[in-house]
Amino acid sequence: NWTFNSRSGVQRNGSAWGATNAPVGVQTAFLQGYDGKVGKISQTVNLKAGTYAIGFQAAQRTSQIQPIKVSVDDVQVGSAITPTSNNFAAYTSASFTVTEGRHTIAFEATDSSGPSSFIDLVTINGISPTPSPR
Repeated sequence: NWTFNSRSGVQRNGSAWGATNAPVGVQTAFLQGYDGKVGKISQTVNLKAGTYAIGFQAAQRTSQIQPIKVSVDDVQVGSAITPTSNNFAAYTSASFTVTEGRHTIAFEATDSSGPSSFIDLVTINGISPTPSPR
């Protein structure tokens, strides 16, 4: 269950947003910035203790450049990722380590002047579990 702020949402293939067709299905999330505000989507997930990276597909709108900040529990994970094409491509966040429990992952636009990006196929990939204490 994703949460969307007022500068984000869901768009369909063939919509006025002009996105390339979704890699799977017919919808993608969009992040837009304008009027000094930026789009953000988030979701709370349960994770085991360990090190992870977030994979996703992203595309830019027409020739607009809208970098995407990936965060976990309101802490940015690595540098912002900038989609480089109107076609969806695979991207992966920097790795991050968490304790077992509920954590909020988020994608946020970084430019509040008007550009948009699209996101689809989000995955959380385990890199290494944290060993259990003996």
